[in-house]
Amino acid sequence: MSVEVTLQERGQITVPKTVREQVKAKRGDRFTVDVNDDGQIVMTPKRHLTIYDLQRMFPITGPVGDFEENMREAERKLAEEFR
Repeated sequence: MSVEVTLQERGQITVPKTVREQVKAKRGDRFTVDVNDDGQIVMTPKRHLTIYDLQRMFPITGPVGDFEENMREAERKLAEEFR
C-alpha cells in the first residue's frame, strides 16, 4: 500500500487511518524511523512485548524456580538480543 502524505511545518506527518488500521497502531504507539540505502524513509511500529512473548523467546528449560529470578534472567537475555 502506498499513500501520499504531506510534511508539515514542524516536520510532522499524519499517518493515514487506513495505514494505522493495517498495522493496528493507536495513539501513543512508538515507531522507529530509518532511511534505507535508496533514500527511502521506513517507519516500523515498535511492538510492546508481553510476558507470553518473552516465554516464547526464552523458554525455561530447567526447573521453574523463582519467578522474579526468571524474569530478571529473561530481561538480561532480551537486553543482550537488542544491543
